[in-house]
Amino acid sequence: MSEEPRTTILRPRTPDPTKSPIETTLSVTELAVLGPDIFTNTRPQWTPPGARGIYGGSVIAQCLAAAQRTVAHGFLPHSCHCYFILAGSSGLPILFHVERVRDGRSFATRTVQAKQRGRCIFTTTISFAKEDNEGKRTVEHAAALPGDIPPPPSDSQSDNASAGRGAGPFEATRIDVLHGNDPDRRPHEKKCRTWMRARGRISPEGGTQAHLNALAYMSDSYFIGTVSRIHGLWRFPFRPSEIGALEEPLRSQVRAALANESIAGEDVSDEDVAREWEGRPSVGMLVSLDHSIYFHEPSKVRADEWMFSEMESPWAGGERGVVMQRIFSQDGTLLASCVQESMMGRIDQDLLPNPHDADDAQPDVHPGDPYGRDAVHAQFAQWYDKNASVSNGPSNCATHKGKADMWCRACNMNGEWQKPGTDNGQSHDGDQDVAPLDEPKPHDVEGLRKTFEKFGIKFHPKEQTLSDLVRLIQDKPMRTDAEKVRDTFEKYGIKFHPN
Repeated sequence: MSEEPRTTILRPRTPDPTKSPIETTLSVTELAVLGPDIFTNTRPQWTPPGARGIYGGSVIAQCLAAAQRTVAHGFLPHSCHCYFILAGSSGLPILFHVERVRDGRSFATRTVQAKQRGRCIFTTTISFAKEDNEGKRTVEHAAALPGDIPPPPSDSQSDNASAGRGAGPFEATRIDVLHGNDPDRRPHEKKCRTWMRARGRISPEGGTQAHLNALAYMSDSYFIGTVSRIHGLWRFPFRPSEIGALEEPLRSQVRAALANESIAGEDVSDEDVAREWEGRPSVGMLVSLDHSIYFHEPSKVRADEWMFSEMESPWAGGERGVVMQRIFSQDGTLLASCVQESMMGRIDQDLLPNPHDADDAQPDVHPGDPYGRDAVHAQFAQWYDKNASVSNGPSNCATHKGKADMWCRACNMNGEWQKPGTDNGQSHDGDQDVAPLDEPKPHDVEGLRKTFEKFGIKFHPKEQTLSDLVRLIQDKPMRTDAEKVRDTFEKYGIKFHPN
């Protein structure tokens, strides 16, 4: 019997009450027993609702934290260039391998690879500069904090918002998209604005490094969705009409996000919001490709105080988009500038088909998915969602609210569903058990056959069970050639005929 994967290599200790939540979240532990300059995450990673993998800001910040542990005192980061390579799994620990590229008198360079199961999921190069307090005369200029923004929320307003949306390691209050509802403004003229800060107080022990880690963590928040927001595109993995059925705090988070992009505003019903968004085009996929941070005033960053973020997109095309971000302190100091490129699926007027019309819907096939495998996944997930059985424990899974999710690596370890009476520890607080899956009914199998055959895949269920089909969908080939895909499908008795 194989041992379940662990979310951390070392058992997490009780959080230090003298440290802020974001310090606890981003802490890394050195693993000298494995070799020099190797670190690992101290706490489990977080996967945002509907995301393919863990939150990118966490990996960015932890790579920065690991690299900072290897440079001399007095060196602070001034630039960080990152590439997202593979979606990280919240069900596995991460090893951060730091390479000391160069140590000079004024600059130091580090590269960090984040790995899971030996595969690099993320890489970054970070340059550090020695602090210079000699008061040399230098060329200076900086963009100013916009003057047309509302002040950050008061502590009482912040507490009320947190009660409705859940408490994470940081808090953010979005402002209406600048020129968002102006039909005469072009997308590159619109700007997404946010006030953000780490919760609690960052400890003196954490110092400047902890504040910079926190800024790096928050810099990836809302970044990827900027292009879809300024174009008014629906970007969530459910239909607008399903907002009212969402569990809290997800429903409140979605409503708050849409309120800043909606003509109707926030004080309207779920039905009114759904009517406004139902007819809009949808974006099929959002994936971060890279992320760069320029720390302009690293010693002045106070991430536990309100910071103002302004994001805009100068360009989008070819299924990619570029977003630029400026982060200011409340007193107007330009603290950092960030740039990110993301990949976006093709825009479709009805990219998310109604699950009740699954047999008639024609899901999208992306150029990067020539065999329609991702589209089959989407159709299968709709069918599967109505046929999976989940037992009711003392409390439901915090992520899925009692509904099994075939994409969740915390619920699905190594592609094998858990047996009744077991739990996933921290991922589900030991309360959520996943029961055996129901066998497909004849009419369900018939509907699934139609879905597969739309993509030229001959489906022969024979003696297959639903568990077989789940493993089939999750068995992603390492290569994209037709022969490898055919082998994968035929292993499960399905004749594969690419169009």
